[in-house]
Amino acid sequence: MTLPRWFNMLLILMMLTPLLTGCAATASKAASFAVSSYCKIPGGTIGRTGIRKAFNKSVHPHQVVVTCADD
Repeated sequence: MTLPRWFNMLLILMMLTPLLTGCAATASKAASFAVSSYCKIPGGTIGRTGIRKAFNKSVHPHQVVVTCADD
């Protein structure tokens, strides 16, 4: 006896749901760490400007803007 195709897909989706929610939590922690590390670099220095240029070049055509408290 074989199970219907929709039933198999539903089982796969149910198994993947916890994995996807776990990835979202991990991504949130990684982004928080990256922003806090970036903001620890003194503002207006060549280090922060260089990181910003390199990052924006790597995600082009998209853009990420980080505003630190001391900016």
